[in-house]
Amino acid sequence: MRPPSFATLIAILCAGACQPRAQSSDSAVAGVRHGAADASAVPPRLWVFAGGETGPFCLLLRDDGSGVLFSGFEANNPVHWSYDSSAHRLDLTLSHLSADDYSVLKDNLARGYFRALDSVSGTISYSLDPDAPVINLFNWILKPRTYLNDWQLPSARKGCPPLATLGGA
Repeated sequence: MRPPSFATLIAILCAGACQPRAQSSDSAVAGVRHGAADASAVPPRLWVFAGGETGPFCLLLRDDGSGVLFSGFEANNPVHWSYDSSAHRLDLTLSHLSADDYSVLKDNLARGYFRALDSVSGTISYSLDPDAPVINLFNWILKPRTYLNDWQLPSARKGCPPLATLGGA
């Protein structure tokens, strides 16, 4: 293994020093980042449900560790996220969860749709498969925009404004 270049070391140091460190007590795991400079160290930033039984919607993860839901579950905005690249663990903290929301999430946890649920903070922890990442949000499967099929794009664009802005899949 070759040693990292000077530029890589500077980027690593800046990423470590410049990122926000606010974490809940149960997410204090080494390697957790809120946004990150290295593209390989972050999850996909745009997650899309292309539509089907209901209209399309999406989740945009921003560089600062915040996120926003478009066209679905908007009552749960703002979203906060963190990512542990070594464990491929994506933590999403949703706002304004209702008793019904928690009921669905607890059922989804029991079914193994995600790794953990912190009902105090509203944090859902997903184990992302690096080769086929998906997240189950209230029984709807969201995929990274690059995993959408061509036939899904027209529908997905209707409910996901960032998809059109970012140039499709």
